[in-house]
Amino acid sequence: MKALNRKDLFGDLAGFSLKPTRSEVFGNRKEFKSAALIGLVFLAFSFAYSLIAFIHYEPAVHVHEYAPSKIALEILGHFTLGLVPSLLLFDLNLSLLCASTAVLIDSDHILAAADFNVSGRPDHSFLFAAFSAIVILLAAERFHLPDKAFVKSAFVGPITLFSHISFDIFAATNSGASSFPLMVPFSFSGFYLPPYYWLLFEFIAAGFSICGFLLSRRFGRTVQKQEEPSSIDQRVKISK
Repeated sequence: MKALNRKDLFGDLAGFSLKPTRSEVFGNRKEFKSAALIGLVFLAFSFAYSLIAFIHYEPAVHVHEYAPSKIALEILGHFTLGLVPSLLLFDLNLSLLCASTAVLIDSDHILAAADFNVSGRPDHSFLFAAFSAIVILLAAERFHLPDKAFVKSAFVGPITLFSHISFDIFAATNSGASSFPLMVPFSFSGFYLPPYYWLLFEFIAAGFSICGFLLSRRFGRTVQKQEEPSSIDQRVKISK
């Protein structure tokens, strides 16, 4: 029987590092541009998805949220609570994307703000998070994000939803109960979420970030192994 080789036993584990590289965290100008373009795709999809609100009549009651005195606070709050948990992705470009989409998700208020009698929060739902994750993945593929960033981008949708609702709950703590149509389009009924859920939802967003980071490390190892040239290929190149 062949004796166990310590190198064979621990070599693979030793090559698996959880420490992100500087280039992975900060990316480059091309990756920043790709993330910005993905944000525009998200904005277009977010508004398009909000059109589903026309199948449900509801008096427009969200116009007050766009009063000039509240816009700055809304943007800053959503941006901050979207940025903080996404920092655990260890990718600054994607963290800025999460912070931006946490603001842009409110494009589903536009119809209600325009005085249409429709639901003002159709994008504040679990199905939207799932569909937006698919759309963002397709956009990430189209704009050629690196492999690890591509894996992490699959979690931008859920991070966006939970961090956004987190601030909505936090902002409504002093004004009363918070309810969200989490099951749109199957149901437009609001689900009551108690005030302390803002912290729970922020932790959930952070959990998605951690999952995205860990999966990106494993995916990166797989890709690297697949792209490693065989010893035969190396010998052929040397002979040439």
